[in-house]
Amino acid sequence: SGGGGKFVVRNNGEIALSGQLDRELTAEHQLLIGVADSGVPSQRTEFRLTVLVGDINDSPPRFVFPPAERPGPPHQVNISINQIPGNPVATIIAHDDDTGQNGNVTYRLLRSRAAPASSSGSAAGAETPTDFADYFNLEPLTGRLLLRRRLQGVPAADGCLGGGSGRLLRLEASDQGQPSLKRVTQLRICAVND
Repeated sequence: SGGGGKFVVRNNGEIALSGQLDRELTAEHQLLIGVADSGVPSQRTEFRLTVLVGDINDSPPRFVFPPAERPGPPHQVNISINQIPGNPVATIIAHDDDTGQNGNVTYRLLRSRAAPASSSGSAAGAETPTDFADYFNLEPLTGRLLLRRRLQGVPAADGCLGGGSGRLLRLEASDQGQPSLKRVTQLRICAVND
């Protein structure tokens, strides 16, 4: 008995699956196995068997922040155009229901278009970003989103609640399983005057 109807004990004593197992739903099954002989009087014994379900990489990461499955526009983070580079502006969080390497999540920024990382176009020789993602660093293990450059001079864009200019960052969370499973979401960054 036990096992949620997922196991059968055959007459020859072999234990077999009668249904599919999913570690994310139930990681451990307790079975009570009874054995009886055909003597008179019959002798019977029981023992408990624990079945631990191994993990396969069947769950992609799911974003907690920014929330990916909510309806409406992408989540918004306001950043002062005077914010000092190097400061964190948000922490990206994703969870994976798998275990071990299959559940270890790393993060990265996705470029909005194929473009070189930067070009030197200013008189002082400073790099001019060619993609909005170039304004940020995303720490792969912690998910900390850091400002790389001041947002002064970011071209205006519509879509920020309460005014201000904004652009979308595309974020990817991937697990370390083989093959790796990934999920992508967006975060609206709004440059605001303080």
